[in-house]
Amino acid sequence: MINKEILNIKSKFYKKNQFFILGFENNEYASLPFQEISKNTNLEVQEVELLIGSKLNINFYNAGDIMSDGNICNENNILVKEYTIILSKSLENLRQENKLVLKKFTRIKNIFIQNNYGKETIAIEDENKSILSLTFKRFESLLKISKDEFEILLDSFISPEFYEIGEILYDGSIVKKEKCILKDLNLRYSDKTNKNSETTITYFYGKV
Repeated sequence: MINKEILNIKSKFYKKNQFFILGFENNEYASLPFQEISKNTNLEVQEVELLIGSKLNINFYNAGDIMSDGNICNENNILVKEYTIILSKSLENLRQENKLVLKKFTRIKNIFIQNNYGKETIAIEDENKSILSLTFKRFESLLKISKDEFEILLDSFISPEFYEIGEILYDGSIVKKEKCILKDLNLRYSDKTNKNSETTITYFYGKV
């Protein structure tokens, strides 16, 4: 069993599934679907960052082992056989101490296609009536779903992050207006969507 402290967390989307990438020292990281995190910790999907500072104990399959899906493992220390998440403090204490630093998520209540200056975009409206517009290309690249599948995001959580004035964009231009250019969507699938997602084998990346 290998003990790893969780230093950072990112969310990723693939085939309608949301995964969380837990980062460790030396650029090592593990990929977990949310339902596995929830089962081990009782965390809500919008508070997964509370795992930072906690530890992941990992036991790997060895080459030749028969895995839970019936396939034979081909490599050592890549596919996770079993693991345990050990919270740094009680869940109640983590929620209380970090409530001011967690991202401010709101629920998505409506998604629709709108005409924005002659160009069709996808509009995401949250429970506070705030509307975020995305091009189809940006929407599909961020969420890995097509524009025809956007309804699965209803009741999910969103916390858009924008570039601040003075920041430099990828093309070298400088941001001159606040809350104008989207940096990150920070979207979390709803509990219903996460529970319906496929359970996948957990992967670990990096040297151990």
